[in-house]
Amino acid sequence: MKETHNQKIVKTLKKGWFCYGKLIAENEYASSIPRSTAKLREKVDTSEKNIDIGLIGILKFDGKTYKWFEKIINQVKYFKLIEL
Repeated sequence: MKETHNQKIVKTLKKGWFCYGKLIAENEYASSIPRSTAKLREKVDTSEKNIDIGLIGILKFDGKTYKWFEKIINQVKYFKLIEL
């Protein structure tokens, strides 16, 4: 069974910090990855947001729960997921 873009994004972001460009490179230059990442981010529950540590919220995906982190370095946004 072929992985969906969202599954690729979650799998990649669990490895560490990635920006849109690194996500595209890691996932076979799929140009629709940034759009998929933005749509996946819309599913994040922001009720537990903590900007001081970069925690944007909690993502529930494929029966698992992840903390979604973001940071900006030199005007580039990076993302990271930590599985709970």
